[in-house]
Amino acid sequence: MKLKIEYRQYKRQDKKELVKILARQVYNDFFEKERDAQKYARYMLKRAIAACKYKRVAVAGDKVMGAIFGIKKDKSSFLFHIKKMVCHAELNIRKKNREALKSLLLLDQLEQELLDGNNVDNEKLIVLLLPEKGYERAEIQKTLLDEWSVANGQKNGSTWIVVNGRATQGFLDRYRFLKVDEKSAMIQPKEQRYRFYKTLYRGKECIYKET
Repeated sequence: MKLKIEYRQYKRQDKKELVKILARQVYNDFFEKERDAQKYARYMLKRAIAACKYKRVAVAGDKVMGAIFGIKKDKSSFLFHIKKMVCHAELNIRKKNREALKSLLLLDQLEQELLDGNNVDNEKLIVLLLPEKGYERAEIQKTLLDEWSVANGQKNGSTWIVVNGRATQGFLDRYRFLKVDEKSAMIQPKEQRYRFYKTLYRGKECIYKET
């Protein structure tokens, strides 16, 4: 039976499940221990929550299935600079985490260079698009982006998002997003060394188009 995906405002109690989703989707690939991946995911989620004016989650019943945060505030909090230092200091205790943190700092820098180099307006930026993996993933993405489009896309006239990787993003195609720029770096968070891409997309209308 197909799950009914709905959206609502982010609530504080959503944080625990979103941390797990973020760790599974991104940071487990960087850290050897799951608890370290979740620690870094917790910091990054808190940063996104504090930085964004727009925060929505996708739910199926009582289960959190994903989130979309955007409309970034222009000024970052000094408090989160301190929290970043604390998070990194705690993770740096384990020698194997140091390469992961080095890689993540580099990728964070690449993303900021993409935003600055293309004069991206923070009022039009999706900071976090986080759908849970699984057979309902496309439906979760559609629910979140439809809500963004109604609340912000038509008002702002365009939408920007940075995604991990350079492969064609099918769901972005359906929302008429076009690739604008990309940057990459060689990283080795664990044993294997590989090239990691950050790709900037712009959606002029953010209107869903059936395929």
